[in-house]
Amino acid sequence: MLRTKITLLFLFMLRVTSSFSQDCEKIRREVDDMKGIVSYNSPDLKHLKLHKTFKDGQTFFRLHIVIEGNTPEYSAKGVYVKLEDGSILKDENAPISCSYIGGMSGYLIQGILSIDDDNIDKLKSKKIIKVQLNNTSKEIGDRESEKATNYLNCMAKFEK
Repeated sequence: MLRTKITLLFLFMLRVTSSFSQDCEKIRREVDDMKGIVSYNSPDLKHLKLHKTFKDGQTFFRLHIVIEGNTPEYSAKGVYVKLEDGSILKDENAPISCSYIGGMSGYLIQGILSIDDDNIDKLKSKKIIKVQLNNTSKEIGDRESEKATNYLNCMAKFEK
């Protein structure tokens, strides 16, 4: 009985480690020699994408959020990210872009949250459960949130 539990735990940990490693391999590195910029970009998830940029001796992390909404958010501001512990990361002055895409969705709304060192630690250990761009919000599923967390943990280890 105990041996079975230990074996199952080992197999679960092996699967998680393998998934994490596979996620790291999907991150793209881009170099702009002319501007002296090195960037890492995660694959696009349904609503989230992560960026890490090295420029002028500084490192910048950003969370790019994309959601569809029925109401236009032209000239709007405010990016909000709710974590599983109830804490909210926000930038109330972050500009929101909005474009009409037609059909049932209506509008494509995008915003970027700059992530400081304190928020990196939160995002590395807590799942994103909801995002909001100005007044348009969207629940984030477990799978997407776990992928985003994996990508951020991978990128945190990457050097220039």
